[in-house]
Amino acid sequence: PLSSGNFSRNGPKLTDAQEWIANRLSSVPGSLGMRVTESLSTMADTRPPVDVFRSVARSLIAQVLEQGTEHDARVLLTADALMTYACEAASDQAPERLAELL
Repeated sequence: PLSSGNFSRNGPKLTDAQEWIANRLSSVPGSLGMRVTESLSTMADTRPPVDVFRSVARSLIAQVLEQGTEHDARVLLTADALMTYACEAASDQAPERLAELL
């Protein structure tokens, strides 16, 4: 899973979203944690975690709707996890934003 230990001191700095999620992935089943990590790994998005998680989740859902793959259930499960994390991040960091996610 993604953690600050995966990056060298001279390597890329974790975004706020990557750092936030790295602290929570230890309680997630390995395969789901890897999919969440992979979906965020190419993101250099500096927006607050709630916005990043929601954006990536929406992108994954759009991917399923447009392309449909044999892995749709896994992709949708990853999107669901990211929306759950968006709600958790909102409740932690900006409770007033929680309603906009529902």
